Amino acid sequence: MCELWESLANRVYNTPAGINGLSADERTVFAVTNFESEVYNGGFWQYFFNSAGDHYRQTVVGLNVLGGANQSRELLQLAVRLGFGCQDLPADRGTRMEMMDSPRYEKWREAIDVLTDAYYDADEKLGEKLERFAKARALIK
Repeated sequence: MCELWESLANRVYNTPAGINGLSADERTVFAVTNFESEVYNGGFWQYFFNSAGDHYRQTVVGLNVLGGANQSRELLQLAVRLGFGCQDLPADRGTRMEMMDSPRYEKWREAIDVLTDAYYDADEKLGEKLERFAKARALIK
């Protein structure tokens, strides 16, 4: 899986097409792997603050496609609603960073830390789901 993700990340970050140059299955693997890595490394805050948050919409789609990741998806969407209200999460990292650095987002950070803990407790084993998905789609052997 590591080789697949590295290949996908290289295509996303080093080609003009970016994430749009990936197939739908590849976008699922890329976005959900990135999501899981960021959240486990630094919580929802880190996911939103870093470039992984640029792919929020694809992450939601990917969690739906994987199946059995309802709590992860719901926690992610709740974090966005709490922080950004009715508007969608800004796809531009700079915009998100500016918003998240404002005093208004200090309380939000506390709230999403609780959601991060709930995500850890849920342990929906996304890595295992991703590997099964990638094998079923012949992305890995």
